[in-house]
Amino acid sequence: MHRRNFVGLAGLALLGNVGMSAAADRLALNVAALDRLLDTSARRPPLDIMHTATGIAGELEDLLRERLSTGQALRVGSALANVNVVRADTAHKLDRPADARALARRARLQARMAGHQEVQGLALRVSAIIEYHEGDAERALRFARAGREVVAWGPVGASLAAEEARALALGPDRAAGPVEAAIAEALRLANGLPAADLAVARFGLTYNPFEAHYVGALSHLRGGDPVAARDHLAQARPTFDELGLRHFSAGLRVEEAHALLRPGTLDVEQACALARESMGIYDTWRSRRLSHRLGAFARRIGPLRASPVARETHTQIVEWLSLPSPATG
Repeated sequence: MHRRNFVGLAGLALLGNVGMSAAADRLALNVAALDRLLDTSARRPPLDIMHTATGIAGELEDLLRERLSTGQALRVGSALANVNVVRADTAHKLDRPADARALARRARLQARMAGHQEVQGLALRVSAIIEYHEGDAERALRFARAGREVVAWGPVGASLAAEEARALALGPDRAAGPVEAAIAEALRLANGLPAADLAVARFGLTYNPFEAHYVGALSHLRGGDPVAARDHLAQARPTFDELGLRHFSAGLRVEEAHALLRPGTLDVEQACALARESMGIYDTWRSRRLSHRLGAFARRIGPLRASPVARETHTQIVEWLSLPSPATG
């Protein structure tokens, strides 16, 4: 081979290696940005999360157009699937179900193409969460069970078992037994995790037993069984109160308030006290989903206006809901 051609080929190879090295650096930077986002997402308003996550997704999509090795392309695909899971969950919190479903579907496909089972399971988890909150218990259950077929171990397996419990609690054949069995499986998996996988309320490849207790409490409360929820509440609520995770703290209170208005468990005073507490927790950071549940609570206590406590709480909720939100939560 002529020396000039040899030098030219060597130069091309060197440039290719330089390109791949630059791509690796960009990937590392964006993965680090995603990790920081996941570490702080439980305390940040969803619009802020969406802005950051969309920026990371754009960077990763640009990277896919670069000269990448097969391994790099798979790692970029996995990271892109992971950040789109975050975007899907955030779009859901922003009351954009069509966007949430589309992003979750994209994340499922990207994770499958990248061969990353845990991120695929995570995408199926967020799909189950979306359908649960949209009121489609059957579809939520299908997503949760499909996720468990993909990954039945570790933090994602634990979170999917919890989502199965939540969907079962809303189903037509709801019963405490199957719900509690699914929560027990979530707790079994979560309690067996190494310390590095036990971050609380970090929507990613980590999970904590307290989150399983949180879902267990919500599942039984939404199913109308506050007695079955009692032990889970005792574990979850003090933890999330101490950590200052308002979404969890307020959500538990408003669901218990609803459950205490059911026949056989009627306790108007305690229900109203819990509803007022949830408003106080979210006084500076409004959640649309919490607002919807408080609005539903106000409608339920409307017929109880003969009670001074119910009447006063109804007025407080209506006034609270009419105020402009100081931040989007």
